[in-house]
Amino acid sequence: MATVQEIISQQKKIPLGGGPFKWVTILAPPWCKKFLSYLAGWLTVIAWQALVAGIAIISTSLFQSLLILNSLDYTQQRWHATLLFFAVLAFALFINTYLGRVLPQIESLMLFFHIMGFFSVLVPIVYLAPKKSWREVFTTFMDGGG
Repeated sequence: MATVQEIISQQKKIPLGGGPFKWVTILAPPWCKKFLSYLAGWLTVIAWQALVAGIAIISTSLFQSLLILNSLDYTQQRWHATLLFFAVLAFALFINTYLGRVLPQIESLMLFFHIMGFFSVLVPIVYLAPKKSWREVFTTFMDGGG
């Protein structure tokens, strides 16, 4: 049986757009290449759809939780979550279609915000945390389970 390096060297060019189903076609035994490649392609599509839906529902839950926490007169309704879900999906669609040319700049800006958020949380925690000696940190053991 050939190694992965031999199989890859035999291929003239492996397109990056093919994704997992192309790798399955290259690495699978000849008798089941087509079926496994077809299966890998559909599993990839289903995973993408589940990922988009999962991110949208988590964002929706966060937005609705912020509304509940910050507004005293807001009463939560189930249809609010549905509308927020579709709004998150529409916003993502708008960003990826109409603002596709500036998407690298948007991602760079989000990276900047993530880094600043990391330090804005880390610095107060380190600065305001109670200080212990190294001896107490490395030699004191607590069994809180009884």
